[in-house]
Amino acid sequence: MWYSNIRKVSKKKAAKYRARKKMYEKLETFGYCSGCGRSDVILTNSHLLSQYHYSKYMDKAWNIKQHCVTCNTNWQNPLKRPAFLDYAESMEIIKEHDEAASLELIGKEELNTIKFNISHG
Repeated sequence: MWYSNIRKVSKKKAAKYRARKKMYEKLETFGYCSGCGRSDVILTNSHLLSQYHYSKYMDKAWNIKQHCVTCNTNWQNPLKRPAFLDYAESMEIIKEHDEAASLELIGKEELNTIKFNISHG
């Protein structure tokens, strides 16, 4: 059959997907990107702490912001992150829930700023 190559998702993973979808549906939306303030763009659910490195926070509402696609991508870049309109608020939220993660993000920003300054100095 044509669908024999489709991988099945485990019941545990399917339950996680359903829980995340419900959480996304409950999120308050404002109609604009909290990173750049634009309202003329498609918004996505952006994780403050990456799903890959901090999977335990993947389905936590405090870890989600409404960002446009560009800001969603730029949040992962330590040099671009401080320019976000909601940067201070986001970093406070992260610090409140995981101080070590907050310090790690700040450390990456400082390290990348130093590297940028050296290479462009």
